[in-house]
Amino acid sequence: MFLQEAVDLIKEKKLFKKGETIAVAVSGGSDSMALLHFLNEHKEEFDIEVLAITIDHQLRETSSRDVNFVKRFCAQNHIRCQSFKVDVLTYAKEHRMGIEEAARKLRYGIFDKVVKEQHADKIATGHHLLDQAETVLLNMFRGAGLSGVSGMEVSRGNIVRPFLTTKKQSIMAYLFENKVDNIEDETNQDNRFLRNFIRNEVMPLIQTQFRGVETTIAAFAEAARADDEFIGSLAQTSSVLFSDNTAKIPMNYFAQNKSLVVRTIKKTLERMNIVSDITKVHFDMIIDLTKLENGSKVDLPKGLKAIKEYEYITLVKPVEKPKVETIKFKAGKTKIAGFGEILIKKKPYSHQAAAWDLTNITRKSMLVDANKIPKNAEFRKRKEGDVITKFGGGTVTLKKYLIDRKVPERLRNHVPVLAVKNDVLLVLTQDISDKVKVDENTTSVYAIEYNLD
Repeated sequence: MFLQEAVDLIKEKKLFKKGETIAVAVSGGSDSMALLHFLNEHKEEFDIEVLAITIDHQLRETSSRDVNFVKRFCAQNHIRCQSFKVDVLTYAKEHRMGIEEAARKLRYGIFDKVVKEQHADKIATGHHLLDQAETVLLNMFRGAGLSGVSGMEVSRGNIVRPFLTTKKQSIMAYLFENKVDNIEDETNQDNRFLRNFIRNEVMPLIQTQFRGVETTIAAFAEAARADDEFIGSLAQTSSVLFSDNTAKIPMNYFAQNKSLVVRTIKKTLERMNIVSDITKVHFDMIIDLTKLENGSKVDLPKGLKAIKEYEYITLVKPVEKPKVETIKFKAGKTKIAGFGEILIKKKPYSHQAAAWDLTNITRKSMLVDANKIPKNAEFRKRKEGDVITKFGGGTVTLKKYLIDRKVPERLRNHVPVLAVKNDVLLVLTQDISDKVKVDENTTSVYAIEYNLD
């Protein structure tokens, strides 16, 4: 058995480059063992080196048996082999995720490690045509859109799937004719796992009525991917404001066709390195925020939040809360956790030099009267009872001041203030109190420059 479909796919898609090392992810099951044997038999034709990697997920008492089986096969066939062990159950518990998701996360983490440490150029997996059909159905049942029902790609990043157009029957015939042993994972019969349920219960029923249905489903997935890629090419994020842990999507983006809105959100999330767990229901939740009042928010997977903030819908990744600290006001450089670095310079001031000083004040600097800053002034985060005398007069609570300045709620507790007790003299990045402003009696000033993290 030659598996011509796989040979043709490898050549058509140029999956391998000459001289590359291809690491085959091998569980010991029929698909991965066929792929390992197949690539090893064709390594001269493709001009590649073959490496086997096998992972003990420690989910079964027999898991080490499977790893040892792969190691023996590799030793007998002179194939280099690397084995790894991961603790799926502990990882799933610590990260509050399902076992299947945790296993996949750890598995792909190993794949990344193998490539980054230059043990291999690409990772080959044994996914075949029936796997593709199962993936499309599973994603469809979960409520996925075009992207989800596009199924798996033949090549994505460093992952390649040479068998993706090959039928399961062809793989089993290849194993039989080439006398390649394999070992079955008994959990493959456990229908509590959704993929097993699709494979063992749903697909056999469909196949009794629709012959070759996996080919039809795969063709549907290919058409869906083409449509998804075209619509996605129309979605723009050029006006989205990105920072380390946030992305601000302008409200006018949400006036577009919903297909474009969803893809704009998706592109934004991808740039934030969020590429999984966001489904149709979550996109709808984000879009629905536009109809709610300012400050409304929704919780999304992995601690992500979406918040309506004035003219934007802001997506916020979870971050550690900055350490609460107070810092005495003094000249020189000061680092404020969760904010950045400030540089305070004291210098004489005269009305003749006033024009020069004012023109040199930038968006990242503030000027205050040095003689009006009390010795016990300190930088800190805001607290209950804080008030500020606005520039020009009038005392208001700091909360109202920040609302009037349209500072998003999520940032109000993080913007540093210079204060004496509850009297706020300066709000970094925003404004100064009327109490410390430069006037006709000013003889020296502090220039406060800041660089945000």
